Amino acid sequence: MNPSPSHNSPPRKRLGFFSRLLDQASAAERYRLVTAQIQHAEAHGFDTAWVAQHHFHEAEGGLPAPLVFLSHVAARTQRIRLGTGIVTLPMENPIRVAEDAVVLDLLSGGRLEFGVGTGGSPESFSAFGLRSDDRARIYAQHLAV
Repeated sequence: MNPSPSHNSPPRKRLGFFSRLLDQASAAERYRLVTAQIQHAEAHGFDTAWVAQHHFHEAEGGLPAPLVFLSHVAARTQRIRLGTGIVTLPMENPIRVAEDAVVLDLLSGGRLEFGVGTGGSPESFSAFGLRSDDRARIYAQHLAV
C-alpha cells in the first residue's frame, strides 16, 4: 500500500527552458540548434520549453513562426511541454492563430502552453501596416475574438 502524500509537502517545482533563438548562425541553423537544445532539455528532465516570436530583428529574436517551429519540435519530442512566450497577437489573425494552436496542441498530445501578448518592436508593426501606438487596442480586439 502506498502512503498518501503529505498535505504539507511543498508543490513540485517545474524547470523550464526559454530561447529567443539568438545564435549567430543562419535561420535554418538556429532552428536546428534550438530543436537539439529542447531535445536535450527533455532528456535531462526539463518540464517545459518556451520560444518567443520576433519579426525582422535577429538581434531581438529569430523566430517569426513559433507555432510552426514548435510543431517541428513536437514531432521530435515526447514529454516536454512546448510554449509560446509570446505570440504577438496584434500582428496576427486571431482565428488563424487559434486554429494553428489547436492543431499543434492536438499533434503534440496536449503539450502546448500558449502565451500571447502585445510585444514586438515598433518597426515590426509598420511592416504589417499597423501603428505600434495602436498595439494595446488591437491586442484587446484580437484577444476578444
